[in-house]
Amino acid sequence: MTSLEKPIPIPTEADRPYWDALREHRVVLSRCTSCGWYSQRRRMLCPECLGEEFAWTQVSGRGTIYAFTAVHQTWVAAFAGDVPYVLVSVALEEQPSLVLVTNLVGEYDFDALDIDLPVVADFEPRGDQVLLQFRLRGDDDVQP
Repeated sequence: MTSLEKPIPIPTEADRPYWDALREHRVVLSRCTSCGWYSQRRRMLCPECLGEEFAWTQVSGRGTIYAFTAVHQTWVAAFAGDVPYVLVSVALEEQPSLVLVTNLVGEYDFDALDIDLPVVADFEPRGDQVLLQFRLRGDDDVQP
């Protein structure tokens, strides 16, 4: 990898279903089969009920902005052309206590961004992987 190539995630056996789903433009999370608690990564024990069984479960990819910040500098040369960009913490619709941190992509006015604005999953191809990003949700993104 040259200094101008963005890093590409390397899935492990433990998180391969997450990365495989992203390549299909789907979001799956590890979910406790006892109480339904979601986690971005597979766990040994559920922190809610201490259950030990988990299943990869598709979620809607919808959420709201929990927090955000503008990034104006980077120490990685491959990202120099992307600054400034917005880093968002997204509270997922299925479990608002689960907050995912990623980039906000698409068209938006930084001064109009606010907490609780609705967002939807977006997918960035990178090498042979796909990364989860979020963009502001429009009316055409609303699904039952």
